[in-house]
Amino acid sequence: MSTYLSVIKDLTEKRITALEYTRRAYEGKVYWFDTFLFTKEDLSRIYADSPTSLGKKTTYYFTMGMSIAGLLDMQTAVDFIKAMSALVHEYEIMTTPHDTGARPVSAASHGRGGLRRVLTGQSRIFRSSRARQEESKVAETEFTYLMTPYLPFELNFLETVVTLCDVLVNMYVRIQDLLLSEENYLPSAIGDSFIRMDTKVKKLIVTPLINDIEEMCRRNVRNEVNDLEHVVMGHV
Repeated sequence: MSTYLSVIKDLTEKRITALEYTRRAYEGKVYWFDTFLFTKEDLSRIYADSPTSLGKKTTYYFTMGMSIAGLLDMQTAVDFIKAMSALVHEYEIMTTPHDTGARPVSAASHGRGGLRRVLTGQSRIFRSSRARQEESKVAETEFTYLMTPYLPFELNFLETVVTLCDVLVNMYVRIQDLLLSEENYLPSAIGDSFIRMDTKVKKLIVTPLINDIEEMCRRNVRNEVNDLEHVVMGHV
């Protein structure tokens, strides 16, 4: 038991630190590991080069943030971790390409904890070319915790990322608080569930956000090296 609690404490602290630092980077408030500072204008310009994939990513992040926020009022660590594990699994399903070539999305949600119907192959936002060719073949996926409402407006990617980081920090802090209030009691099965959930959060959200910033840094380094080479060669 104490081993699980120690692991969870370490993982939550590590994830909180990474998320807060990543959020500050996307806000244009910190030099990424003392290398480059990307302002909001820089980031907006860079991400504007891929509007299609950006739109999908923004919707996914918004959906996840809203769904997590709906669970933060749970009163026990066991219930909260169970719900978060199920939610992250549903998010993984939504963001993973299926055999039909489509990704699940719904037009409405019916409140936290209720059933959300997700129709693949019908959404204009998420349909792939193959899905458009097979509109008559509608696959249906049922989500319990993932809220996927219809959005009649365009989301801002950077604001969505910053908000998602905040919500994820609140999620990890909530787990810490619940464990403390329950005198550190946690069944081993729930400890396993938390570790699997955290691994998926890292894989599906944290790592991609960090990789984007690091790729921008590498690109800037290459550009500066190329510029320096031109300057040096110009004086030879």
